[in-house]
Amino acid sequence: MGEIWNCYTKAADDLVGCFVAIETAKKAAKLQSRKFIGVLTRAEEVGFVGCIAHFELGWLKSAKRPIVVVSLETSRTLPGAIVGKGPVVRLGDRAGVFSGSAIEVLSQIAQRKLPKKFQRRVMDGGTCEATVAVANQVPALGISIPLGNYHNQGFEGGPDCRGPEGPAPEFVSLSDIKGMLALCEGLLEDDLPWEDPWGEKRKHLLSYLEEGKDLLAQF
Repeated sequence: MGEIWNCYTKAADDLVGCFVAIETAKKAAKLQSRKFIGVLTRAEEVGFVGCIAHFELGWLKSAKRPIVVVSLETSRTLPGAIVGKGPVVRLGDRAGVFSGSAIEVLSQIAQRKLPKKFQRRVMDGGTCEATVAVANQVPALGISIPLGNYHNQGFEGGPDCRGPEGPAPEFVSLSDIKGMLALCEGLLEDDLPWEDPWGEKRKHLLSYLEEGKDLLAQF
């Protein structure tokens, strides 16, 4: 894999997400930013029980300012979601798509902070907590780290793999994790276009209309 530095471990899922949440909390504290609340949930693999419990408490819906839920995941590698190619701006999961406007804000951050070093895909290998948020009518987006040997199955092989689909350490790219941290840091920035993330794209689309006026006039 060239110069990509992979980290092999018994379990990267979901320790990577926990690490990034804690590091983002530390960054927010350093910036004295009140834009970030990190929530660590339990029992994801049996139906997002911990996440659902948070929504049932009601505090997310009663917030005095708009909230966007950001799901931080390690997700099974898929075509277009490859270890070492950058964090994935997750467009959705197996259950459906996430919030388009929020994804557009994240995509703009990714293009600015990680040019050509991020990926975009519907990660439909499974579901994640962002779906719980969407089901509760809370805007949500997701960032995924491609995970090699998902759930300790030797899909990609590597050190200590006991054969195809046999027991094997999970692995992630350290550069992908660094990219996820950069995206989370970007979400803490001021003056992000949350109210109208499509403004610049609308201007671009209108330029097509201007160029095509003569064509329209022929009909």
